[in-house]
Amino acid sequence: MSNKAIVLDANILRDADDWPVLACAMAMGCPVWTEDADFFGTGVATWTSDRVELYLAG
Repeated sequence: MSNKAIVLDANILRDADDWPVLACAMAMGCPVWTEDADFFGTGVATWTSDRVELYLAG
């Protein structure tokens, strides 16, 4: 089953246009840097800009 099918079958996204980003994050085991609340609760870690700024500030 493809990542797209997994994401769409799981019905975990409110915006169907977000599936490519989520599928890539799942395949690569990477978090998503986003301000889009649609990614929250998908099982993929998310970083918002303010969190990235804090991380990079050291």
